[in-house]
Amino acid sequence: MVKKILVLLCSVFLFSVFSFRVEAAVGVSQKAAASEEKVSQYLETTVDTFLRIRSGPGTNYGIIRKIPSGVVLKVKKRVEISRDEVWYEVDINKSELRYPERVAGDWYFAARYGGEDYAVSTFIHEKLLTVYPHTTDRDKEIKIFLSEMRIRAYEKGIEVFSGPISSGKSVDKNGNPTDKYKTPVGKFKVYKKVISRYMQGPLPGDDEEYDLPGVAWAMYFTPAGNVIHAAYWNQLIGKANKSHGCVNLRFKDAQWLYNWAPVGTPVTVVS
Repeated sequence: MVKKILVLLCSVFLFSVFSFRVEAAVGVSQKAAASEEKVSQYLETTVDTFLRIRSGPGTNYGIIRKIPSGVVLKVKKRVEISRDEVWYEVDINKSELRYPERVAGDWYFAARYGGEDYAVSTFIHEKLLTVYPHTTDRDKEIKIFLSEMRIRAYEKGIEVFSGPISSGKSVDKNGNPTDKYKTPVGKFKVYKKVISRYMQGPLPGDDEEYDLPGVAWAMYFTPAGNVIHAAYWNQLIGKANKSHGCVNLRFKDAQWLYNWAPVGTPVTVVS
């Protein structure tokens, strides 16, 4: 009887060792299957709620922050765990940041997880859009109507686009009236375009802090830094002025305008 028990225990032990080695081998095989490659592209988030930024390529890494949908992030590395799980490392140029100390470590997010897409390659036209044939860059103009909370685009004087905006707010964080955030009125030009920008505050002469990665479709039109751009954090576009002097647009509106307007496009801002 004792002999039978010893034989049974030995069998159980050997089976456990064998199972452990098989599981370990499978784990090594899965890890070996993960591939990494350097990339340079822009991804547009499609998640309905929040995009989770992690310190490494996997759910076992801690969440650094959560970002709402409607951002465009430049990425520099792709990590494919499987066909249903793909991670990207965010390419953050700290030399361009006003407060680089706010960004610690590496940033990763899942573009695909569990077979569901959370980010896709963003669409950028190689050739700028036009509505009417034979339209040239010189035929285009942007007008911003602050009191109407509206931005309009024109080709040869004909309106081809109109969308709601949110411009510079008239009160500070304490609710006190202020003029320092007003969007300037006058005639300007688009002098720089950036697909995605990490925007930080406070700006000089201000005390309001903000930290906004992935601000998409930025078109700078004043040397002071006033920008036409998408604003994923602003839910009051067309309803209230909430910016620090920029012109906030809905994501798709900003994307269309970015793909339509060349550098040098006249920008007229009226009250």
